[in-house]
Amino acid sequence: MDEGIKEIEYAVFYARVSTKKEEQEESLENQNSLKEIYLKSHPNIKCIAEYSEQVSGKSDLRPEYQKMIERAKDPLVKYIMVKDTKRLYRSSAVAYEFKETLKKYGLKLILLSTGQISDPNANDIGTQMMFGIESVLNEEVVQRQSNYGRVTQQLKCERKILNRNNITFGYAWDDVNKEIYINEEEARIIRKMFDLYVFQGYGAKALEKYFEMKGYPRSAQTIRKYLEETAYIGIFHLNKKSSVLGIGKGAKTKRFTNPKGEWVPVERPELAIVDEEIFELAQRMRESKRGLYKQGENVPRQVWFSGTHIFSGKLFCGMCSRSYIHKIKENGKHISVYVHRVHRKKEITEERCLNPYRTVYEEDLIDITRCSINGLIQKNQDCFSLILPAIQKAMQEDDGVEKEKADIRKRIRKEEKNKSKLLEVYMKAEGEMKDDINVQYNEKAKQIKELKKELEKYDNVRIKQEEMQDKLMVIRERIQQLKGTGVVNVDRRVADIFISQIILYGNGVMDFRLNNLDEREKLLPEVLEKIEQQEITKPENILLEPVNDVINIGGEMKKSQLDIIPVFRFSVNYQNGKQTRKSIKRSFNIIVNLAV
Repeated sequence: MDEGIKEIEYAVFYARVSTKKEEQEESLENQNSLKEIYLKSHPNIKCIAEYSEQVSGKSDLRPEYQKMIERAKDPLVKYIMVKDTKRLYRSSAVAYEFKETLKKYGLKLILLSTGQISDPNANDIGTQMMFGIESVLNEEVVQRQSNYGRVTQQLKCERKILNRNNITFGYAWDDVNKEIYINEEEARIIRKMFDLYVFQGYGAKALEKYFEMKGYPRSAQTIRKYLEETAYIGIFHLNKKSSVLGIGKGAKTKRFTNPKGEWVPVERPELAIVDEEIFELAQRMRESKRGLYKQGENVPRQVWFSGTHIFSGKLFCGMCSRSYIHKIKENGKHISVYVHRVHRKKEITEERCLNPYRTVYEEDLIDITRCSINGLIQKNQDCFSLILPAIQKAMQEDDGVEKEKADIRKRIRKEEKNKSKLLEVYMKAEGEMKDDINVQYNEKAKQIKELKKELEKYDNVRIKQEEMQDKLMVIRERIQQLKGTGVVNVDRRVADIFISQIILYGNGVMDFRLNNLDEREKLLPEVLEKIEQQEITKPENILLEPVNDVINIGGEMKKSQLDIIPVFRFSVNYQNGKQTRKSIKRSFNIIVNLAV
């Protein structure tokens, strides 16, 4: 071979930008231009594969990145070409993994922005810093960007600023004035949707065909979301979604919907598309079809109810989580009962539930419901006078953890100091010692992160307890205003408004869960009537007893439970003086819980 002609060496090229914005497209073109310029000045290097994508570099879960790594493992390939290391990774863990891949397959890295060729097997300070401290700094940039995003989101919530992310079907974004406006063509479809649903009996499936006919294909699930979207009555919401940043090998950023209590309402009445009364009618119709229950390992599911039985979709077994279903007993007269699903099987199987409460009379549930609702209204002062001190006591007990919090803060300061020392030592170290220090540095950073999470948990518990105390004060006052009224006739409407779930355990404990009445305040006048004091507790053997401690389902003691609060309990025995089959148990210990 002629000494003046260098042997051809092969390379793969990788380019990346973080988002799909137009300005980022130019960045991809620039990276590609750098590659072309480098190849022209180095004719002995030939690029045999190119990969580019628009995704964050905080994790290695990137399709094109993984393809590039696999292609680079080909013995023919000698180089990986990239603008700079930030295109490859924004995580020290991914940087370490990438460096090990280069070492294992004898690859070198060409940085197009500087023309530098880095060999991970070399012992020069520049290469070691690139895979060590520089990768840590890249990770810190991602963390800062995430924190900046959270601060920006918080400011938007405080100032109640809407942006294009708050747009749903029926609205559009004005790029000039930076504001939302009504898209009249789509708004007409939304108005017709509510009209068809409320007045003409259309369901989500029928509305799906209507949207398709209008040239806007939508799934039934999406249409159900439209039916409960408050933006159509001029109330938008911020802070509906959050995320937990994932950085490192195999890490994913977790995105989730915040609880509705954390949403920030933004009232814009001028952007209302639908009349508020029609919207409210649609919500009532949806609520009458919906019931919540738990199945299996306490996994929340939805059950849809379209009949007239009072407690269908409300009564569940506390041992196997299956529902009780309505049935008519033909013992000379029609008697409504609710039968455990498993006990309807003729043969005994391993799946058969051992709950002895196989059948529950509807008339018993009606009495218990009436007593639970009326007891809450008429004796709420007695109940809340015990609940509020219990919450305050829990808060006082949590004050005892201040020492633990102080210890955690002290440990964080100590680890931060050690982390800084490692950084100083790293700058003076050489060879393998640098790798060891880099690992130690990452371990310290991980420990500090875990300690900060632990400290945050303590603070969150305290905030929730204070919020709970404020909520209970408001609920108590509103229920007090209902004094002198109550439920006389229990029907399906009453069950939908008041009852979330009724869970029956094998020991006779009935967890009777009432809905948050604050959210259903407008519906209460439809079902409440004026009653006399003696009508509160029927039958006469019911004795109301306010709960002194926080009790979870099943009657076991628990220190704090912040979503459901017990208000009182009572016992009943319907077998006294009544003809009933011996196999049917009719003795219950009821714990009435209120969602807040």
